[in-house]
Parts: sequence; structure tokens; C-alpha cells
Amino acid sequence: MNYKIGECYLNSPDKTKSIPYLEKAMELDPDAHADMLYSLGLAYHLDAKWDTAVTEYTKFQKTLPAQALEKIAEVKRKISECDIGKELQQKPLNVKIENLGEIINSEYTDYVSTISADESILMFTSRRKARDGEEAWKYPCDLCHPTHSSGGKERNTRQ
Repeated sequence: MNYKIGECYLNSPDKTKSIPYLEKAMELDPDAHADMLYSLGLAYHLDAKWDTAVTEYTKFQKTLPAQALEKIAEVKRKISECDIGKELQQKPLNVKIENLGEIINSEYTDYVSTISADESILMFTSRRKARDGEEAWKYPCDLCHPTHSSGGKERNTRQ
């Protein structure tokens, strides 16, 4: 039951609330479910408890069969993220978050912002409505040409 509650919290906005439940589940039955190790590692990771997260990820990795290449790669990436997080946390940056005004900031959702190398251009995607006098964006259309496979059936090359 503790494991299930921990998983629920891990899939909620209050992810770090999962820690006591996952710890209790491990305490009650440490051999019950190898995925508990991963979940506990992830919970510690999200709470910036880097070393403890790495310990749990490493334990989980040892339970994986050699042919579970994707999961092994994922765990290695998580361990690397913890190492980087620990390093970055030791060198915090002093940043100032500033509202750039209504032409940039709006009530609508904006995504994937990036700045050009010379820092003169800010690019982002947005879900905002068209302004008066502007045409709304059209829905995307399929720009790929159909190709023929060895079976003679047409298929989209973007699959």
C-alpha cells in the first residue's frame, strides 16, 4: 500500500511527498519490487538528494538483466543528471527573472524559448490567439511525398 501511495505522489505535482511512503515500503519488504528502487531514486533525485538518489539508482541497475539496454541507459542518464545536479548546486548562479512586457509575456502558454548566439533574438512558440489584423496560423499539413516500400504500398516517410 505504501508503494502505491508513493507512486501516486510521484505522479502528482507534490512528487517529494512520495519519499516517506516509498521508504516505508522498502523498510517493510526490501525485496518486494525492484521498481521501488527506481521510484525511490527518482523521488530523491527530484528532492535534490543526489547521493541518495545515485545509491538507489545503482541498486536498481544491478537488478536489471544485461539485455535491458534501454532501461540501463536510462538509469545511467539519471545517475549522470544527479552528478550534474550536485555539481551545479555547488556553484549557484545569481539570476534575475524579468517580465519582458506584453509583446513577449502573455496570458497564453509559451514553449521552447531559445536565444540566438549573439543574444539579439528571442524565439519561442506560443498558444496565443492572433492579434487584430493578423491571420491565424493554419493547421500543419503533411509535406512529405508518399514513397513505395518493397511491398508496393504507399507510406509516409515521416513515420
